[in-house]
Amino acid sequence: MTDPRGQTETRSVTVNVPTYKRERGLPRLWPDQYSLKVEIRGNYVNIVGDSAGLRGLATQLLALAGEGVPAGYSDDLDDLAELDAGSVQLTIIRR
Repeated sequence: MTDPRGQTETRSVTVNVPTYKRERGLPRLWPDQYSLKVEIRGNYVNIVGDSAGLRGLATQLLALAGEGVPAGYSDDLDDLAELDAGSVQLTIIRR
């Protein structure tokens, strides 16, 4: 939330983020129970999830942004494993 003086309120969050190892890649760490769906509506991509699903996706993104992850490394998220049924596939790629 931004206050009227232009300063932003923040809070600290502790997250266990998997680390990349060349010999095994980047482990995926998802909550036990969550909901996460990716939809395309016209020119928009909607990512819809409950709080656990959004935190799970945030964890995957933080892991992909971690030190040592090589450019071009990617994770394919689909409705057979990580996403709710009916989702379109989502690929996240390290640049």
